[in-house]
Amino acid sequence: MTRPADFSAGWRQVREVGSDWGMGFVARLALRLGRRPVHILLRLVALYYFLFHPAVRRRSRDFLQTVGAAAGWRAVYRNLLRFAECTLDRVFFLRGDVGALELRHHGHDHLDNLARHGRGAIVLGAHLGSFESLRCLGQASKLPLHIVADVRNAGRMQKLLSRLVPSEKLRFIDAGGSAAELASEVRAAVDRGELVAILADRVSGPRTVVVPFLGRQVHFPAGPFLVAAVLGCPVYLAFGLYFAPRRYELYCEPLADGIQLPRHLARAGRNAAMASVVASYAARLEHYCRLAPDNWFNFFDFFTPPGTPSPSP
Repeated sequence: MTRPADFSAGWRQVREVGSDWGMGFVARLALRLGRRPVHILLRLVALYYFLFHPAVRRRSRDFLQTVGAAAGWRAVYRNLLRFAECTLDRVFFLRGDVGALELRHHGHDHLDNLARHGRGAIVLGAHLGSFESLRCLGQASKLPLHIVADVRNAGRMQKLLSRLVPSEKLRFIDAGGSAAELASEVRAAVDRGELVAILADRVSGPRTVVVPFLGRQVHFPAGPFLVAAVLGCPVYLAFGLYFAPRRYELYCEPLADGIQLPRHLARAGRNAAMASVVASYAARLEHYCRLAPDNWFNFFDFFTPPGTPSPSP
């Protein structure tokens, strides 16, 4: 595992664009009129980003080219539109108002088995599609699901959600506090037999693991995997892929019954064990990226090696 000085700066510097009023207006309009009537507004939002944010266009195009998908202006615009659609749908998923959406479940029997045995688990995902949609997986198995989120980079959206959604339905664990507080909250939820979901594709701490991803060597955060190893709980992968105009494919599959980093091994041996687990995660993430390339929502220099200046927009 490597320890760069501040490897998370790239995505943290991608600030929210848009006003609180604008985001709130679109969300409230959708709740009043329904999802479909406001779709034209989402097209305009995506067009705005496409026209006036060249860095976002470039990063979208870079990923689409890397995954081997079409990367022309239509594909880039579609990527931005999918992001807008999934962002709006977060409100519907949190409120439990999903009647206008088509949900298809794949692998939720794994969570049924957890529920029968009263076990909690870590669920790892990525900024691919709608992670919020995975609350429906937990609901189907009657397992509360908490999402670990660093609200510092999405403060506006978090405030908006808190105004539109009852607090008891939010179930966020704030990753912006101390490591001890975060670990305590995660452990408590797992010990209660609940699910804790963590997006494991963005580096947010000093420890990273370099593994192959889409033909490149990419840094992934070690933190989510270390937390799972300490807790010794089952670890699952979950992805909610969106296909317009209203279908979500909800996938769940096991990654490990428990991540083992034996203390009797030398540091190199533990690092190798960790790299093997993270590589398995990256390989499955690559699989799902190829299923829905326009669902990739990391609009920063994801593939840029540490210490490399980002190119100008």
